[in-house]
Amino acid sequence: MSEWTEISWETGSVPRTAGEPSAASRIHADLWRRIVSLELPPGLTLNRSELARGYGTSQTPLREAMLRLADEGLVDIFRQSRTVVSLIDTARMAETQLLRVALETELVRRIAETRPKEVLDRLGTLHDSLVRCAGDLGRMARFYDIDRAFHRTLFDALDMRNLHDQLQARSGHLMRIRRLELPLAGKMKVIAREHDGILRAIRDGDADLARERLRVHISGSFERVHRLRERFPHFFTGR
Repeated sequence: MSEWTEISWETGSVPRTAGEPSAASRIHADLWRRIVSLELPPGLTLNRSELARGYGTSQTPLREAMLRLADEGLVDIFRQSRTVVSLIDTARMAETQLLRVALETELVRRIAETRPKEVLDRLGTLHDSLVRCAGDLGRMARFYDIDRAFHRTLFDALDMRNLHDQLQARSGHLMRIRRLELPLAGKMKVIAREHDGILRAIRDGDADLARERLRVHISGSFERVHRLRERFPHFFTGR
């Protein structure tokens, strides 16, 4: 089979120490990251035996991790058969997008009204790092991580990390769209400019402008999804 049909991944096992997540949680987190980053692309068949061997675990924690990923819509499990990375479902993506817009625009409104210095400093530091990576495809993974950290900071600023984590658990399809779009010409620089506009509005205390700029920023990928579907039809469901 081709590498896009079935791949096993050797990750190496890491001994667990007191206070660390369970094996199932560690496997879930790693597979989630690799699926969302498109390292494990939509439609890929996962070899469960070789994955368990690569993670240095039995089938039990791997099975638990796979069930969590299935609940999140990131894998399709065919009983007694195979496990496949799910295709991108634009209907599920639309649901997540609606939630994200509602939550983040409200968060940024509150932050712009209060302008806590430590939050502004954190957002500014992240934005500066984002600008340094923009346009360099060799640093795309780093750029993506910083972008996520910028948005996560909005939740942390109001002590709502649990809400962020709940949203993230639903965001796999949306996040894969964002990763598909990121390498396109000029996209990283556009994101950096949009972050700059959001940050300026927050610093100026203009809550309405901050909300609108954030809404436009996080709605863009969904509005352009039809172009990505045309370019990568094999990554999407038929809906």
